[in-house]
Amino acid sequence: MPAYPEEGTYALSPIFADNMELAVKNAGVSDHTRIVIDVSAERINQDWILRRVPGTPWYFIISAHSGKAIDNFEGRAQEGNVISLWNPENSCQMWRFWESGDGAYFIQANTGGTFVLDVDNAQSRPGTKVHLWSYNGTVAQKWLLRALR
Repeated sequence: MPAYPEEGTYALSPIFADNMELAVKNAGVSDHTRIVIDVSAERINQDWILRRVPGTPWYFIISAHSGKAIDNFEGRAQEGNVISLWNPENSCQMWRFWESGDGAYFIQANTGGTFVLDVDNAQSRPGTKVHLWSYNGTVAQKWLLRALR
């Protein structure tokens, strides 16, 4: 079922590894810097601002340290598509939240399909890439949101 988290700053953790958080690789700030999971360490490259697009169910998920948003590269609806940073300005950076029924969320890309943020092979190693994948309901696609401020 669709969900509408409050706008604010959050840490996002894969449900299968709550000691890990969504992060900008190597705390980069450049366009196309990859999004990965990394050990939770209260670093600014792991803080994400949820900003709702007015009048829509979509959100920008913006890195607190760079002001850039999580981007689905070129808006492609394909498994394995790169997730990285880009300026929050178009549909490639828009995401919708769906309740998974266990306190977590699926985060759907604005692709016209059912593609969501997915941790590669549900690995819990620091630096594991996050990519786009067809919705399959597995733990690799479930995210916990923890409000920071």
